[in-house]
Amino acid sequence: MNNIMIDIETLGTMIDTSVMTIGAIKFDLIDKKLCNSLKEIDENNKFYRRITRESCKELNLEEDSDTLKWWDRQSDESKKEIFSKENRIPIKQALQEFIEWGEIDKFTNIWANGVCFDIVILENVMKKLDIDIPWKYYNIYDARTIYNISGLQRKNISHNALEDCFQQINNLKICLN
Repeated sequence: MNNIMIDIETLGTMIDTSVMTIGAIKFDLIDKKLCNSLKEIDENNKFYRRITRESCKELNLEEDSDTLKWWDRQSDESKKEIFSKENRIPIKQALQEFIEWGEIDKFTNIWANGVCFDIVILENVMKKLDIDIPWKYYNIYDARTIYNISGLQRKNISHNALEDCFQQINNLKICLN
């Protein structure tokens, strides 16, 4: 499996925003079979970390008032996932664990729902933390473009980074089938 779908949840929309969760799933693009549930995916192929707000503030990562208002209108479950203080780690630790988990090399394809958000935000944080960016620029792929070209009507997303990765992979496979 040399593909990884990444999704993050943030407190803003700019490159220097606070990241509250990182989700990622390793997947095989050749295998066109859809999964019915996130539980069907091997635990070793899933990555999810909740990040402390304080560690983002220490890096001068921003929080946008419009985004905070947007989060306030989301489900209680989504808000709890973003704002509860349980099971959180510093952003540097989360990124280091992600890189170690991903075993990212020059052959790894990195996917996201758009190339102008998740990837550039994570790269910006890595630069601030003096962490080498683990992927090559030419191995970054945009799932949203494939959805649009295929005419896929995307389902609502949950705003849980891991669940969104799961849905994005299934949407990608639907388009490629």
